[in-house]
Amino acid sequence: MTRCKIVVRSQNVLPNNVNLAFTTSQSEMRATWYTVNQTVGAVRFSSQQFSADTADSVDMSLSPSTFTEYGEFPGWSGFVNTAVMSNLNALQQYFYQVGDSQQNLWSPVYNFTTGAGATTFKPFSFNVFGDMGGGDYMDTVHNLLENTNRFDWTLHVGDIAYADYSEKDLESGNTKSHSHSHSHVEGGLQSGMLGNMTVWNEFMKSITPLSSMQSYMVCIGNHDVFYNKSAYSASWLMPSESPAQTWYAFDYNGVHFVAISTENSYTYGSEQYTWLENHLQQFRESNPDTWLIAYAHRPFYCTSIIMQWCYGNHTGALFNTYDPLFQKYNVDIFIAGHTHAYERTYPVYENKVMGSFEEPKGTVYIAVGVGGNWEGLDPLFDPFKPEWSAHRHTYLGYGILNVVNQTHINWEFNRAIDNKVSDSFWMNKGTFLNYYIYLYINTNCFSQLNNTINI
Repeated sequence: MTRCKIVVRSQNVLPNNVNLAFTTSQSEMRATWYTVNQTVGAVRFSSQQFSADTADSVDMSLSPSTFTEYGEFPGWSGFVNTAVMSNLNALQQYFYQVGDSQQNLWSPVYNFTTGAGATTFKPFSFNVFGDMGGGDYMDTVHNLLENTNRFDWTLHVGDIAYADYSEKDLESGNTKSHSHSHSHVEGGLQSGMLGNMTVWNEFMKSITPLSSMQSYMVCIGNHDVFYNKSAYSASWLMPSESPAQTWYAFDYNGVHFVAISTENSYTYGSEQYTWLENHLQQFRESNPDTWLIAYAHRPFYCTSIIMQWCYGNHTGALFNTYDPLFQKYNVDIFIAGHTHAYERTYPVYENKVMGSFEEPKGTVYIAVGVGGNWEGLDPLFDPFKPEWSAHRHTYLGYGILNVVNQTHINWEFNRAIDNKVSDSFWMNKGTFLNYYIYLYINTNCFSQLNNTINI
């Protein structure tokens, strides 16, 4: 009898689609990557610079990985591996490789720099966009790669890769048939679709030069719920309290960030709503003056008319849920995508301008779903511009939010076509009256209330 030896080709265990993400601790960094076959995965890292040839001579730490296997649905295969690099020093550059520790097969050497700490303030910048995949999105990616010295990490506010289209859709150009789904609860219109693994992997590969060098933070969008959210949840391990939750929070350089899922149930009484209100309340009681930035995929202050999301009953549930919460807990900025147009507001609450950028009394809302995708841009706005809409236009591009200090933020929008700034503004740290009323009622801090708003 002839015995056959099965050989696993090395290219099938080599890592691809590498991305970094923050955890709940700024002394950690998560690395995630894809392999065709199962491996004895790990990440090795050091504060000493090394190359593939000098790795054995460097003092190295090793963290083993866990994996999630694709394959429950037709057309998907392979393994998503993830490991956490721990005990990292603040403001330190680290070099790392991901791969198979048993076969000693590793990725190229990547590097990243840690932040100052969760509660230690240090100025920083991040770039932000939504709705990116297919179409002209590589124009945005190329501009980001050319300007990585201008920001510390990336935020992608949903609709990642647009891998919920079939090959037939892409070949025929039929990318409007299920675009801008209005469903926003679990088990939405696209949650049972299998998705397109080729499109998913090509996108993940295209952003690896960026996502392997900086944290690439995301939130879930309507084009990400295919495969019962499995592809999203396996590939993007955000710092949520459980794997089933697509909402989370983290701190970076003394600023607090909260990610909300508009693709899960979020109305009053839901698991997400209960988590969000408890989280905001606890945070604000301990941090009354800290910048607080929230983000999700779908906006509710917007005026784009092509997709009709911004009108009728579509935004009503979001408005009724988040508008009062953001005002109550002094959420400074909310960033979203979904509409393929750029728009930002003045500080606003209940459709009324509240204060100014110099003295905000309400949340500033930014919609930036213009990263570039199969569906194209939404070029038309409501001709009756509401008073709260400060600026709107339709260009491919991305925003850069600069946290200058503990009292000032600068925002700018960069066009992908020429990387020129087409919109910008400065804002001061605001104090919303509703928050101090809440503080007084719930903690009897009358003296603090009196000293702050001079009653």
